[in-house]
Amino acid sequence: MVESGKYAVEARTPIGMLTMDMIFEVDGNVLNGYIDDGKDHADFTEGTINGDEFSFKAALPSPMGSGFINASVSGTYENGTIAGKVKLPFGFAKFTGKK
Repeated sequence: MVESGKYAVEARTPIGMLTMDMIFEVDGNVLNGYIDDGKDHADFTEGTINGDEFSFKAALPSPMGSGFINASVSGTYENGTIAGKVKLPFGFAKFTGKK
């Protein structure tokens, strides 16, 4: 079952490796939280949990410096580790993270 907490995440994106924190707040089958890269933070929307699987959407700050990009995130949880993929307008990114 997905656990609440702070996960240190590395994401391999089409523009390079990025590091960030994902803060999970689990309430039954609902996943709230946010992504924090040290400069900006993006709240989760439409967050859901189904056993060890999770998904959410977030409006991330654009890497080009202005505006936001919509991201759809899906992944799995196992023994304090999360892994999954992020669908971005310009491709996909894979990520892993540890509590």
